[in-house]
Amino acid sequence: MFWSKFGAIAAAALLAFAAAPSNAQRTIEIDVGASWEHPHSGITVPASLGGIDRGRATEYAPDFLNIGFSFRTEGPYEEVSLYIYRHTNGDVPVWFAQANKAIEIRDIYAGANLAFGMEQYGWPGAEGWQGQRAIYGLPDSSNIASTGVALFSVKGWFVKMRASSETRTPEELAALMDQAFAELVPPVPL
Repeated sequence: MFWSKFGAIAAAALLAFAAAPSNAQRTIEIDVGASWEHPHSGITVPASLGGIDRGRATEYAPDFLNIGFSFRTEGPYEEVSLYIYRHTNGDVPVWFAQANKAIEIRDIYAGANLAFGMEQYGWPGAEGWQGQRAIYGLPDSSNIASTGVALFSVKGWFVKMRASSETRTPEELAALMDQAFAELVPPVPL
């Protein structure tokens, strides 16, 4: 009897543990065409970035401590993803190196080559630089022509932008990221 009761409790605990990650994510409901302001950082995310409409918005941790937005076209495929999350430890170079490594080891980006040197990145008018950006070109055998990442810190929050395109050159992707970045509304004061 003890073991059957113990087994039932263990099974219930395992099921609850296995279900936890999917329950942790929550869709952020935003009206189509509306901007959304992050309640902690003050960053405003518009309804489109770089001419690409927002698809989904997801809360990965309660109280908007880790959120993501997807802006995606279907054909030709282009995507800009935006993440805002707490700056709890490490600094931009540490998390930027991890973001770059994630690109370099993914199968879909096999053969990614840094198109030009990594560069400082952030909002004009901020004190000093805030972050870094890297753009990659991919070999002709890939379905993706270019991909890139920018990561910066502002007012205790990390902001990461990822972009990929089937058709854009690395230079064109950099321009798309610049346009998307310029459309974000920074917190005031910066």
